[in-house]
Amino acid sequence: MASGTHDRVWLITGASAGFGRALAEAALAAGDTVVGAARRVALAHMRRQVRTGGGSQPGDPAKAAQAIITAITAEDPPLRLVLGGDAVAGRLRALQAELAECQLIGRATSLESQPIPAQS
Repeated sequence: MASGTHDRVWLITGASAGFGRALAEAALAAGDTVVGAARRVALAHMRRQVRTGGGSQPGDPAKAAQAIITAITAEDPPLRLVLGGDAVAGRLRALQAELAECQLIGRATSLESQPIPAQS
């Protein structure tokens, strides 16, 4: 069993930044145990961030936790769950950039007899 006061253990991916970090900080502040995973950060930086978390996250960890529970218990759960307005905006920008990069190649592969839909 976890050593936290609530005996809860959280496994949080993306715990080094953004909402994942905010959720890790909130869980630690509540006395829970956190196992965090990250891809793009030095371990020392992640440890420092988790230990000194100040509750200044841009989102609401309680709402995030409920959204996660709702998603994982859904009949058809999403492959990825983007939480928080800042994360949604960032993901939309990344998707738009990705589509812009492949647009010319994608349109060039259309059959001559098929009209290419106009860009919106």
